[in-house]
Amino acid sequence: MKFNKLVFITVALATFNARAENCPEEIIQKALSAEDANDIDLAISLHEEAITQSSMCHESATAISGLYGLKHNFEMEIYWASRSLKIKPTVRAHINLGNGYALSGQPQMAMAQYIEAANAEPTSPLPSYSTGALFEMLAHSEIDREKKNKLMQTALAMYMSAIELDQNFFAAHYSLATSYANLGYWDLAISEMEIALKLNPSDVDTKKLLIEFRRQKANSM
Repeated sequence: MKFNKLVFITVALATFNARAENCPEEIIQKALSAEDANDIDLAISLHEEAITQSSMCHESATAISGLYGLKHNFEMEIYWASRSLKIKPTVRAHINLGNGYALSGQPQMAMAQYIEAANAEPTSPLPSYSTGALFEMLAHSEIDREKKNKLMQTALAMYMSAIELDQNFFAAHYSLATSYANLGYWDLAISEMEIALKLNPSDVDTKKLLIEFRRQKANSM
């Protein structure tokens, strides 16, 4: 059994001060409400309207890129993240651009964006986490066992790096746990998934996987 629910964190929600970012405040609030209601198409439309009124509203461009990522339209995610970066380079835009590249089969381009994000904000856990997700994705598609193992070890290291920067980073603990499980490190997998469950007690997948990890450990003894 493989536990490979790979999670690339897409930065979609545009939580920001509209006035400070030169964005039309009323439209932005409507866009945020649409995002909260998971009405992605309406949110995209409103953010586009905000940019039409204020071409310097880079946060709306970043939000649009993330929203297209949620729709699995990675070509548009790349377009809007690139557009946002031309207005103002931010970690969020670099991450979205990297995710767009990663999920459209351009890992080297993705890696370059994650490095840019890390250089821009060294204390953010997102670049390390995203790099881990990239290496894990590459590991899943690698046939050679030795290469696969090296890629997974790199993914583990990057997830741990993200946790060092933010010990309450649910996705990093979750992904580290599933990576350990894929390698058969059941004690470590259980420990990390227990932490993930404490951080997000209502997550059904986390509960199910923790039960499965404990079952797998018992069967391996």
